[in-house]
Amino acid sequence: RSLYTYWKRTLAPPAMATLDANARESCAVRERRTNTPLQALTLLNEPGLFEAARGMATEALRQGDNQANQLTWLFRSATARIPSKVEFDRLLEAHQSFTASYALDPDAATDALKVGSSVPPPDLDPVALASLTALANAILNLDETTSRE
Repeated sequence: RSLYTYWKRTLAPPAMATLDANARESCAVRERRTNTPLQALTLLNEPGLFEAARGMATEALRQGDNQANQLTWLFRSATARIPSKVEFDRLLEAHQSFTASYALDPDAATDALKVGSSVPPPDLDPVALASLTALANAILNLDETTSRE
């Protein structure tokens, strides 16, 4: 869940504790698995995951030559499968909603792309990148992508 996290001996970082990290006081034979709204909120508001979503959106803009290819690439990268017709329609609807929202307020798109320490590529349209980033962030927060069965 994190590569560069400082662990104390007896206390997990708060985000890790929310995401069911094992207690450090004793050995755990089996992982605890829960699914709470707090986990979804943590994942949606984590700057590192938002940066990962922006990286996926950047790659999708560079990979796909049209909107359908970009959305399919995003979904397939996160879930390792092609979206069904119903899923694709929902992705398209969400992407259009994000694009319309950011088109009305381009400053919000620029501000959204400033989250994290990496710099967004200057050659890409901020509205297109911000809308695909928001969609990628939602895809990365799907139960299918966050839970292991």
